[in-house]
This record gives sequence, C-alpha cells and structure tokens, in this order.
Amino acid sequence: MQTFAQLIDDHEGLAIEAKRLIALVSQQESHAAQAYDQLCKFRNQLDTHLYAEADFIYADEMRKDPSRLETEIIAFEQEFADLKADWGDYLTEWSEDNIASDWAEFAGVTARMMGRLLERIAAENAVLYPLALQHGRIRLRAA
Repeated sequence: MQTFAQLIDDHEGLAIEAKRLIALVSQQESHAAQAYDQLCKFRNQLDTHLYAEADFIYADEMRKDPSRLETEIIAFEQEFADLKADWGDYLTEWSEDNIASDWAEFAGVTARMMGRLLERIAAENAVLYPLALQHGRIRLRAA
C-alpha cells in the first residue's frame, strides 16, 4: 500500500521535472535534444506514478462502497480523461525531430501542458489524497 508521504514525494518529483522542462522551453534558443530527454524523464516518472495510483485509488474492488471519496474519484477520472487524451496526443506529436523543427510551438504547447499537469498534481494533493487517507486507501507513512 502506498503512503501519503510517498505519493506527495512522487508529486514533488514530478513538479520538479515539469518545472525543469518549463524553464528549458522558456529559452529562446532551441534545446531539442535536452528537452526531449527531459520530457522522456518526466513521462517515465509520470507513468510509474499513474500505475501506482491505479493500483490502489482507482482499483475496482475498492469502489464497492460509495462515499465522498468515490464521488471525488469519479470526478477526477472524468476530468483526467481529457487531460490524458491531450497528453497522449502531445507525446505522439513531439518527437525529438519535431521539437527541433518547431521549437517555438513546442515551447508554448509544453508550457501549457506542464501547467495543466501541475494543476492536476495540486488538486490530487489537496483533495484526493487526504480523502484516500481518511478512507484507508493509503497510510500516512510506512508501518
């Protein structure tokens, strides 16, 4: 079982990597290879985190007893559907070659996408994880 502390640490790590990418794309000159590497690093961390979340927060067997947590989970899933689709499109579009060929567009799209992901992280920290802790889906810290 994940702990609140582990999840917050994951989010802090994701936020750091997202802000590094935002700082990189804020530069006028192209850094396509470095940006692509940073994007891959962020994507891998995010994939690992989402897999862990799916295993305990969004697991079907945990959803049998309706509660405020279940209501929030449904709302988070619905909100995440658009973000997830946009994230998939973003990853498909922005290969290293495409980044190199249109740095300015990549920079703008990336800043917006990372902003959306940072907002999602903040919402999970403020709403979802405290409810998951309250309902016994996660522990405060390791036993």
